Amino acid sequence: MHVHIETEIDAPAQVVWQVLAHEFGTIETWSSTVVSSRALTVDELPDDARVDPAAPVAARQTTSAFVTAREYFTAFDDAGMVFTFAALDLPFFLTRAMNTSRVEALDAGRSRVTFDVDMVLWGPFALGSGLMKARFTKAMRAVHADLKAESERRCAEG
Repeated sequence: MHVHIETEIDAPAQVVWQVLAHEFGTIETWSSTVVSSRALTVDELPDDARVDPAAPVAARQTTSAFVTAREYFTAFDDAGMVFTFAALDLPFFLTRAMNTSRVEALDAGRSRVTFDVDMVLWGPFALGSGLMKARFTKAMRAVHADLKAESERRCAEG
C-alpha cells in the first residue's frame, strides 16, 4: 500500500526542514497526532537496524492514540532535504512501514513537503487496504497540516 501526500507551505524550505528533520525526536511539540516522543540512540534499536550516520538523531519513539512505535533513519540527505525512516513495533496487521519525506523550495518564502509512505499489510488485512489507506491518509494529512502551521508560525514570529 502506498500513500503520497504533498502540501505547499508558506515558509522557506530551510524552516520546514528544521522542524521536520532536525527536530525529528521532538515531533510531539508540533504534531497533534503524537501524544509523546523522544529521541533514541542506536543502542535502543535492534542490531539489524541500519541507521544513516548523517542523521541528526538515530531514531525516535512516538506514541499516538493507536500505537507506540520506534522510527529510525535509513537514509538522510541534509543538502537534498530528503530522508527515509523505517518503523518498528508495528501493530500486528502491518509487516513493514517506511516513509520518505522531502522538502523542496518553491521560491524564497514557499516550499513543498511530500511524504511517500509504503506499508505492507499482513495476510487478510490486505483485503481491507482501501479503508486502511483512507484512514492513514487522513492521519498523514493532519501531520502535514500541523507541520504547515508550525512552520508558518515560526516565520511569522521571525
